[in-house]
Amino acid sequence: MTTFWLAVGAVIGAAVGILFAPQSGEETRADIGDLGRRSRERARELAANVREKLPSRVKTAAVFGGVKEGVREAAREAKEGVEAGLR
Repeated sequence: MTTFWLAVGAVIGAAVGILFAPQSGEETRADIGDLGRRSRERARELAANVREKLPSRVKTAAVFGGVKEGVREAAREAKEGVEAGLR
């Protein structure tokens, strides 16, 4: 729940910062577009990383009889990666 409110605060802070930034609207729109492109690229990288790691985690877990624990670990890593990408 704390992460949620942190994200909400970050979004509100970013919006206020954009509104009061001392630059032209054209520059602000360009900055927003750049941020969007960088965010999409980072999300793609994180998704590729998860797709790469997930099969080996599940296979390893199955070998040791711990499929459930392997999936939990992969999900935790995916969550951490997504949260890191949002920072």
